[in-house]
Amino acid sequence: VDFPETDLLFYKDFYQQEFEAEVLGLVEKDGDKCLVFDKTAFYPEGGGQPSDIGEVSINGTIFKMGHAEKVDNVVLHHVDAEIKDDVVGKKVTGKVDWTRRMTLARHHTGTHLVIAAARKVLGQHIWQAGSQNGLTRARIDLSHYKRITQEELNEIEKLANEYVMENIDLDIKFHTRDEAQELYGFVLYQGGIVPGKMIRVVKIPGVDVQACAGTHVLRTGVVGPIKINKTERVQDGVERIDFSAGLAAIDSMQHDSELLRESSNIFKVDNDQLPKTCDRFFSEWKAQKNEIDRLKSQIASLKMNSLADDYEEINGLKVVSELMEADFKELQKIATDFTDSGKADVVIMGNNDGKIVGAASQNAIDNGIKINDVIKTAAGVLGGGGGGRLTLAQGAGKDTDKMDEAIQTAVELIKG
Repeated sequence: VDFPETDLLFYKDFYQQEFEAEVLGLVEKDGDKCLVFDKTAFYPEGGGQPSDIGEVSINGTIFKMGHAEKVDNVVLHHVDAEIKDDVVGKKVTGKVDWTRRMTLARHHTGTHLVIAAARKVLGQHIWQAGSQNGLTRARIDLSHYKRITQEELNEIEKLANEYVMENIDLDIKFHTRDEAQELYGFVLYQGGIVPGKMIRVVKIPGVDVQACAGTHVLRTGVVGPIKINKTERVQDGVERIDFSAGLAAIDSMQHDSELLRESSNIFKVDNDQLPKTCDRFFSEWKAQKNEIDRLKSQIASLKMNSLADDYEEINGLKVVSELMEADFKELQKIATDFTDSGKADVVIMGNNDGKIVGAASQNAIDNGIKINDVIKTAAGVLGGGGGGRLTLAQGAGKDTDKMDEAIQTAVELIKG
């Protein structure tokens, strides 16, 4: 991009929400019209932080600025409408979406606080493997040789909030690379190697220091509460911490409180009784499920016995066909038990949920029965499809009221 380097106002005054600039050019990128100014207060995407958004006004016409990006030290402002080349040389007024900016800045400073807390709780081997700031939550990937326990997570959250309450002034300065490395060492590059001869160092005295180009609040107290939402293992040796800061943390807390309240209301117990009540209900449900499975097995055996002599002989093959009140797995078990035991050569079974199953013995296969084709055609009657092996096939369809017709279709196919 052949323009002079854009003057970045947000580094000079974080709290500048509006600015005036000159339009240096209009370029097209990714199908968008992009404005180039001599200076800007819009932060361009980078370092795991999304760009600012807002609006720009040229000659009284307001355009939405939906994305800013930096290319070769020049900031491109993507706008939402067609703009003619005659804007070049004109004055522009820009206005940053301040609520979004503050939310992202809180999360970015919060990221540094959580990393510092993690290093203190888990050990100095902790190293940042990546991060992403958002509006409702942020995430940090940290190198760590084992899963972070809930107790450790609680300690990290508590310590990060202590840093917030200390209301520490951030010390943010530009240094030459050599000077920065001499002062702070390679711990600067927690977020990755920063390009360029000059490095912007974000220091939270007594807590953390990193080379970082993102926007930050000027005192830790502005971050507001920090709430860790969850942690997960994203790959071997890398733990991800998901957290929210500021008003986003309040929203997350209120969401969790609502879930707890709704769950307690369902069980009609106080919140502190909820874990014990859930454990009891789960234990009872598991015991009843095991009993139901046992009874289903007995019912299946009884059904098999009642059907054993109720077969139709077709072309020398014993064929059993039935509409049964049984689930999909039961249908499969009953059908294969019949063919495996020699009680039938072909079994066609369906239920009122639109599931149909077919099984064939080796004798039936030797006689040319292709049960997978039979079930595929029968399932078509149900408005669905199916298939499988020569010994066992299954199908399903949404027209459950046509199950009798589907079973009869299968039987007719067996007759040939």
